[in-house]
Amino acid sequence: MRRITWPGEALGPPRGKPKRRFLRIATLRENPYVIYKEMPHGGVCGPHTVACEIYPRDKETFKRLSNETETKCCTGLSIDLLFELSAELEFDYELFEVYDGQWGAEVNKEWNGLVRVLLDKKADMVITSLKINPERSTAVDFSVPFLKTGITIIVSIRDGAISPTALLEPYDYPSWCFILLFSVHATGASIFIFEWLSPYGLDRGTAVSKDHKFSLFRSLWLIWAMLFSAAVTTDTPRGISSRFLGNMWALFALVFLASYTANLAAFMITKKEYYDLSGIQDWRLQNPKAMKPPFKFGTIPNGSTETNIKSNDPEMYQYMRRYNRPSVAEGIKAVTRKQLHAFIYDATVLEYLAGQDEKCSLITVGKWGAMTGYGVAFPRGSEWIDKVNGAILRLTQKGEMERLQKFWLSGACHNNKKKDPNSNGFGQGAKSSYLGIRNFTSAFIFLAGGIALGVILVVLEHLYFRFGRNRLKEWDKRGCCALVSLSMGRSLTFKQYVTKAIDVHKRHRCTDRTCQAQFWEVQHELDAALGKVDKLQTLISHLKQQKEDRCVWRFESEDHQNQSPANTNTPLPGNAEEIHVEGASEQKPRRRQDDADTKGSDVTQVEKVRDELMKLLQDECERESVI
Repeated sequence: MRRITWPGEALGPPRGKPKRRFLRIATLRENPYVIYKEMPHGGVCGPHTVACEIYPRDKETFKRLSNETETKCCTGLSIDLLFELSAELEFDYELFEVYDGQWGAEVNKEWNGLVRVLLDKKADMVITSLKINPERSTAVDFSVPFLKTGITIIVSIRDGAISPTALLEPYDYPSWCFILLFSVHATGASIFIFEWLSPYGLDRGTAVSKDHKFSLFRSLWLIWAMLFSAAVTTDTPRGISSRFLGNMWALFALVFLASYTANLAAFMITKKEYYDLSGIQDWRLQNPKAMKPPFKFGTIPNGSTETNIKSNDPEMYQYMRRYNRPSVAEGIKAVTRKQLHAFIYDATVLEYLAGQDEKCSLITVGKWGAMTGYGVAFPRGSEWIDKVNGAILRLTQKGEMERLQKFWLSGACHNNKKKDPNSNGFGQGAKSSYLGIRNFTSAFIFLAGGIALGVILVVLEHLYFRFGRNRLKEWDKRGCCALVSLSMGRSLTFKQYVTKAIDVHKRHRCTDRTCQAQFWEVQHELDAALGKVDKLQTLISHLKQQKEDRCVWRFESEDHQNQSPANTNTPLPGNAEEIHVEGASEQKPRRRQDDADTKGSDVTQVEKVRDELMKLLQDECERESVI
């Protein structure tokens, strides 16, 4: 659209219609200031859009693919401002993209991009997100800024990980050691000592009660149950002092559990990390090689940001040149793909891109630097400068520029992103998100550790019953182990162990027919064994009586011997007495041998029955220990 053709090929507009000027305006794409859209099928752009001539370019390198332009529709904040200026200042325009696609920088003492277009008089005006800086102001004229901006940094939000020790992080390690190792065990031992000394309690071991059994382990079990408010069965002390100390511990457990739960929520949430840079002067930008690997950051070449860094910090400029990207879109992709740690560019543009990110994985960090503004550029001495300045001031006073800024620069992710107020800019920032499986990693690790510890305790328990119990029984002559653990004391006392097994059998009756049959069979064997024992005891007593009767010695006088008819033909009495004595002496060893054999067989049977009874009792004891 090179010129206006009036009706009848007149040289001016018809009467009654004001004369409108025609301007050629150069632009360049920059979301959200100038956004390119495809032309609809009807060939007419929609509302709040205008036709513009655009060069086809490569999406990655941003290089021009053809010298022929194609018509597209342009929209954005700068296009809305152009609509307002056109309506108020009454001019028509043609919008086209700059030929080389550059913003305008002095390279080898030659200007390129948008500044070059104005110097060559190929455009009457440049409207886009063109920043005002001292270098450009020496070549072209700018209007008053219609929007303030600066330099900021955008970084990617990395997926955070919950610490494996998140359950312990509400308190530091010295606090945990003092609470769990000292306070718990000291309080548990104190409660047991008070109960041991109290006349209402154990009374130094003199009070014996079947209903009240207390030990050091039961005291510690009570302390742990009160600390974590566990719904388990515990034995309570009876002494006044030990009960008072238990109440004080309950108050301490209440305060501890409330503070721990309140702080645990802050450590269980997902922490997404990012580089919380303080600004353009951050140490990671000033000394990037201090990090391992080196910190990578860049910007786009021939832009206002690069020009500012080049003039103020030449060393940073030389380092970041290797990481520059041809366009802002490529820079954002590099940050998202972890190819760059940070990307430096115009603050308002990066704020917009962070708010429009689909995954909300981008965030701007640090204070804005090199504060300036966006302005409309004109060739030197243009007559439109004062008119445009007045129009921009009037739009600002009416609040139109603020409305445009809120409409175009807002994003869906801005409301969800909140920077950590405690971040000092030296470490890494964090943001909160929803809870997932990784949030409970520390809890799962803690549970797995508990299961592993339980397996170890089961092995130690079996080793104690197989090997350590007998040795400990020899050492513990006074029952001191029962003060530490009642279960350990019962395991060392056979009588209590058997009594406990009988009590278990009395309370736990068999409900299965097979179990009942086996129980009655064992009961019958036990009754038969007891009957056999009674018979053997009766037999032993009878044999003892017979033994006493057979071993009685009788003395017969000579008169009694002479009166006996059986002794008329016997030798002399003296010889007869010797014969009688000799006969008795011959029968005495034989009778003693028979009695010894009978007694030995009886004792063997008794010992055998006793061994069977002991074996039955041991089996019952082992069953009770398993139960």
